[in-house]
Amino acid sequence: MTSPGSRLRNVEVHPIATPHEAEEINGASKEAHMKKAILYLLIGTSAVTIPLTFTTGCAVTRHKETVGSYAKDKEIAARIKAAMYADPVVKGTEVKVTSLNGEVQLSGFVDSMEAKDRAEQIASSTPGVLRVFNNLILPTGR
Repeated sequence: MTSPGSRLRNVEVHPIATPHEAEEINGASKEAHMKKAILYLLIGTSAVTIPLTFTTGCAVTRHKETVGSYAKDKEIAARIKAAMYADPVVKGTEVKVTSLNGEVQLSGFVDSMEAKDRAEQIASSTPGVLRVFNNLILPTGR
C-alpha cells in the first residue's frame, strides 16, 4: 500500500492554461454566450411578431365579420367603384371605397359638391349597402 504522500509525488501538475490562453478561452465563451443570447432574442421576437402579423390586418381575423360578409363587402366596394368609374360627374380614381358589414365609407377628393352628392347616391343605391359615410373632401376656395 502506498502512502498518501507517495501518490502526490507521482502526479504531474500541468497548468490549465496560460493567462493568454485563459483570455482566449474566456473570450470564446463570451462570444458563444452572446450568440446564444441573440438567437434566443430573435426566436422570442419572432414568436410574438408572427402571430400579430397574421391577426391584426383583416376584419375577419379580428372577428368583426365573417368570411362570407367579407366577400360580400369586397363585392359591394367593387360595384360602387365600377359605377363611379362609369359616372361622368364622379372621378372614381380619386375616391376610396371601404365596406364593412354593409356599411360603406367614401374617402378621397372630388371636384364639386355635385360629385360628392353623386358619389353618395351611387353608393347608397348599390344593393347590400346599409349605410354610407361620405367623407369626401372638396378643394378649399371653391
